[in-house]
Amino acid sequence: MDVVCAELRTLRSEVNKGKSQKTASALNRENELSLNVSHLIAKLEQSLVDRLRMEAKLRISRLEADKLRRESQMKDKELTELTSTVAVEKSLREDTVRKSLGAFKRGDELCHLLRLIQEAVRGLKRSIRQLQHDL
Repeated sequence: MDVVCAELRTLRSEVNKGKSQKTASALNRENELSLNVSHLIAKLEQSLVDRLRMEAKLRISRLEADKLRRESQMKDKELTELTSTVAVEKSLREDTVRKSLGAFKRGDELCHLLRLIQEAVRGLKRSIRQLQHDL
């Protein structure tokens, strides 16, 4: 763009020189230079339009990248929360299983003790009957 601006300044100075001479060839040269200046201005304007388009595309890309980054962070947060929830549920399930197994074990022990007591009671009843019979 700086080169185009420099060319533009050079052409304008030549146009100004040509105007002062006012010859036919100078007028032709002036018209030619005016066309060149107009052409350079159009090129410069098109370059500016292209640059603005690229900047707009870049801004859109940055906004999309920011949106994707935020979505990714939200998903990471959700995943962390789910992982924590799963860990708590697993711990609770393990505690429940451990307590259930302990209760079953105590129940088995109580059943065994009940059988032993029942056998002892039967033995005592036999002994009492035997003693009554002997008396």
